Amino acid sequence: MTCLRLAAAIASILLAAVCIFVAEPAAQDSKKIEYDEFCKLDVKSKDGFFAVASPENRAELIRTQLQRWLAKNRARLTTAQVMVIEENIAFIKADLYVLPRREEDMAKAKALEQRTLALMSREDMTEAFTIFGSCIPKD
Repeated sequence: MTCLRLAAAIASILLAAVCIFVAEPAAQDSKKIEYDEFCKLDVKSKDGFFAVASPENRAELIRTQLQRWLAKNRARLTTAQVMVIEENIAFIKADLYVLPRREEDMAKAKALEQRTLALMSREDMTEAFTIFGSCIPKD
């Protein structure tokens, strides 16, 4: 994954307000896909599906990635890292993927991004916040 692609993927989660995927009117009628099914897709197909997925499905996919990553890595994380990941999970809501985005949400996303980046390693950010990379099977 290129640095630009990685940065865009991380930004799509941490800064939902400037997410690279734009909610389209057709997204409301799109088929819902579960995380494990989404994981079986190649990167191009994931990108294509995510671009037209409903805001609810987008948020669910991202939350699932973060929840599973946290469950897998919780034992080695600090209390502060666990708390910021849990805060990210709670922050990801469907309305973050609906245009126009609210200024209040954009400001909260930026503040959360700053706190998260200060606590997490680049490797952890890549794995936890990238739905186009490694998928985490259900335990």
